[in-house]
Amino acid sequence: MSRRNVLSLVIVTALLVTTSGLAAKEMDLSGTWTMTMEGDSPTGAESVAMTFSGSGQNLVATMKGERGSTECPGYIDGNQIRFYYTRPTAEGEFTAKYVGHIAGDLMGGEVDMGEQGTTTWRATRSAAKGIDLAGSWTMTMEGDSPTGAEDVDLTFRQEASSLIVTMSSAAGEVECEGWIDGNALRFYYVRPTAEGEFIAKYTGHIGGDVMGGEVDMGERGKTQWKATRSN
Repeated sequence: MSRRNVLSLVIVTALLVTTSGLAAKEMDLSGTWTMTMEGDSPTGAESVAMTFSGSGQNLVATMKGERGSTECPGYIDGNQIRFYYTRPTAEGEFTAKYVGHIAGDLMGGEVDMGEQGTTTWRATRSAAKGIDLAGSWTMTMEGDSPTGAEDVDLTFRQEASSLIVTMSSAAGEVECEGWIDGNALRFYYVRPTAEGEFIAKYTGHIGGDVMGGEVDMGERGKTQWKATRSN
């Protein structure tokens, strides 16, 4: 067994032990959680932002990744949680079933992907640190721009750790989904092309009136971006 798989089993076992003595009570699932996999991900994304609504038998986990948002029905019973999602495929339907336990700002367990096997997952709650994103920001690129515009105006709408980033340029306006954790942020957008879908994934850090980082454009490569607050 690989060192990574051993670590994964230790994490899941620790969750089971930590939560085994908790009395059944309504768990606090507020905020944004970042989920990662120890093996292949059902969504194909390295990490997924999750938020929760409802309770008991009516729990809904909303997963936000590079291809949009997916609502997953589920339920919570004490410190135990289950949720799932189904998507159509060329062969029929694919269903991913998540089961796990919650311990404070950590949750994790196993995801069953049917014929694709099982793997372990974990999620940590992102702490909202109150970063100020008010005002307009002007973004520039060190190389080719995903939008084709030299300068792009950014505005941010923040709800806890979730972000909606509006990008405005001579080419038009597009809304990007994202999230923030401390001074680190991510956002992305998807647009249709003749060849399929084009995805631009922005990652970076914020420092006062300046932010910047890297944008991954898939087959078009990567470049650096920077934004400064204009007012």
